[in-house]
Amino acid sequence: MNIKILRQKDIKKYRDSKLLYQKGIDPILDQEVVNPVLDHNHKHGFLRDVLDRETNQFLGKLESNFTRFILWKYRSANLPDMLRRIATYLEQRRDSPLHPGFISLNIKKFSRLKLEDQKLVLLKECGYLQVGKTKKENTSLYKAFLMREENIYKIE
Repeated sequence: MNIKILRQKDIKKYRDSKLLYQKGIDPILDQEVVNPVLDHNHKHGFLRDVLDRETNQFLGKLESNFTRFILWKYRSANLPDMLRRIATYLEQRRDSPLHPGFISLNIKKFSRLKLEDQKLVLLKECGYLQVGKTKKENTSLYKAFLMREENIYKIE
């Protein structure tokens, strides 16, 4: 095996040249690198690319959580393959009912809107012709809109 070890004193120079080669773009985030760090594989030690610090932290947590929650049980699992399947899974269009927690969360978010913003949502998105004079009245109208009989998914 022919390996090359980067000296500690050369990390900055290597990182800067790698970032220049990447045209300043984080390959995972596809955004300009603001806080550059030189990423490496913690299992094998090999250097990868220059990532933004937050991307690098996210990747590190992703890799360690994969080991912690998946790999211990499913020994043949492969993180890159799993990530591709996750992307496909997340991009699927679903024709399914909404989770009840999503409704209560949206009602809370709506109740925190400014009165004028509430009115706009009720008029433009919900199709109301008249709206309330207070945030509380408008929140009740919004809840009533969401909970209309035709919006309720029933299992027969």
